[in-house]
Amino acid sequence: MRATIKKWIALCFEFAFFIVFTGFGLLRGDQIRSDWAHLLEKGATPKALAGWGTAGLLLYLSRIFAGRYGKAEARGILSSPDFVKAYRAMLSKAMEMLPTAAELEKNKLDDLEKDLLVAMADTVQYFRKATAFSAPRVTCSLMVPGRATEGMKNNLWLEPGGFENLECVLKIEKTSRDELAIPADFALPVYSRNGPFRDRNLYGAPTAYLTGERQNINFTLFPVWHRGRASWRVFWKTWRYFLHERKVFWSFASLPLVWKKEVKAVVNLHYKWFGILGKNPELRLDFLFPFLFILAYIRGVKELKQ
Repeated sequence: MRATIKKWIALCFEFAFFIVFTGFGLLRGDQIRSDWAHLLEKGATPKALAGWGTAGLLLYLSRIFAGRYGKAEARGILSSPDFVKAYRAMLSKAMEMLPTAAELEKNKLDDLEKDLLVAMADTVQYFRKATAFSAPRVTCSLMVPGRATEGMKNNLWLEPGGFENLECVLKIEKTSRDELAIPADFALPVYSRNGPFRDRNLYGAPTAYLTGERQNINFTLFPVWHRGRASWRVFWKTWRYFLHERKVFWSFASLPLVWKKEVKAVVNLHYKWFGILGKNPELRLDFLFPFLFILAYIRGVKELKQ
């Protein structure tokens, strides 16, 4: 049986046991607590507790098998001749431009950055077409740090009193799709890493920029695990923003561009479906790393030219 079929079977079991486990806990919560309290009493038969525990165990096992088969499926797709050929062509084109990047004019560097963003979007798109029921367009955007202006005081994501503690703001400089509508005032606040708001940075691009670690949001309408220490006020505004933009993207990944141990910018991949990088994102990131490295190098060259 193919790994893809095994993965979908495991995912169906995972979903079914999640419903059973959650429903059992909600409907029989009082009985489960009673069974737990009388677990060691002689003659006690904790049926509700045993049923709930069994459903939880089966959910855990189905998640393990779904991840295992998903990894096998990803390895098969990423090693297919068609993908390797297309990936090699995109990477070769980028590598050919790398030795001369330091000598290129700014507009040529901008074109090269745009080509790399398109290549990253195409790489993820290829994988999503082979692994998901729905495969809408993947968009890749480049967010760069800039100075905060007075207009940031009315920013949607700014914490009360946070303007004076901003280190910078992240703005979208270019995307892989020219037709993508970007609000003129779109900016994400990044608080000073030495200030009182250093732990209030929003998940996604701000956290990736400060920590140098990727942020992977599998479902924008259920980001509870990524709240961090942002206030509930800002977190709620963020959720409502994602609800309003649900026709644009349901998941995204923020990938920092690190050059000489310093984060220069952040690449955002977003997608109108769940789990943009799938259950095993490390496999996709290995193929995206060369593009990220070249983009980080270009950002470093641009800084030297300024």
